[in-house]
Amino acid sequence: MDIIYKEIFNPDHINPKYFAALFIATTVFILAIRLLEPKRYLLNIYRPNVYLFEYEPHIKHPFSFYSIINFLINFLSLIILVLAFLSFSKSFDRIIILKLFEIIFFINIFKLFADYFVLILFKRKKYFQQLRFIRNVYENYLFFYLFIFSFLIFYFPYKNNIFLIISLLAFLIYFISYLFSLFITISKHLNLSGYQIILYLCTSEIIPILYLVYWISLHTL
Repeated sequence: MDIIYKEIFNPDHINPKYFAALFIATTVFILAIRLLEPKRYLLNIYRPNVYLFEYEPHIKHPFSFYSIINFLINFLSLIILVLAFLSFSKSFDRIIILKLFEIIFFINIFKLFADYFVLILFKRKKYFQQLRFIRNVYENYLFFYLFIFSFLIFYFPYKNNIFLIISLLAFLIYFISYLFSLFITISKHLNLSGYQIILYLCTSEIIPILYLVYWISLHTL
């Protein structure tokens, strides 16, 4: 059993216990929300655009059990994604997980203030709750699949620069499709012009992800 465990759950340079803990914790949260809110969660991750219409009254409850659990899933999934890419590194600092918790926590704070600042800039502060609701719904959709994607990357048996580039391209394509869906949805639900939505997406979505990509490159290249 020990040999099998090492072969499957022991990628080079990284103690698998950290990843096992994060994967298990995220999976528990996903199963919990799936069992307690089955219809709602499945609609959210399969058809977020339909979810927005059916659960629009929940806009006024940003701190519901459903929202908090999904925030934890998204938070951990982003950490897992970064660590999956860091698994390509030949020199891995195990304290990096604590640093990631700190970085991603501040990214979430930054995104919250960015949402508010951009809406104030365009004199659309009244849309704050709606905008956060739309983004949260699409983030739930985004991070569910990134969680699966990260698992596949981390445990892929043949890691090299080509696979790293392919993985980054796959992530980039998926992230661009997410931004496009978010752009279309915001334009339908809120009275914002195209350039206002683009500025919002650049500030709140693209800048944080560019920072993470830069940070990952420092530890993998």
